[in-house]
Amino acid sequence: MQMKTSKEFINDTIELVKSMDDGLERMDFIEGIHESVEHAIYMRYPLKQVREYRDLLTKLIKNFGH
Repeated sequence: MQMKTSKEFINDTIELVKSMDDGLERMDFIEGIHESVEHAIYMRYPLKQVREYRDLLTKLIKNFGH
């Protein structure tokens, strides 16, 4: 099993969110990603991981609003 690249992971996540039926479900999902970013920063995760979470959150907000 191969690990996905960050771009593949982000694109797959965007497709997942697109498949969600209502805005509330999307909003809850995006808020969960935001909490993950905050947690990663607080727990001093490696910068690469924090950057990947932040990139994902940025793409989700650009595609689906906030």
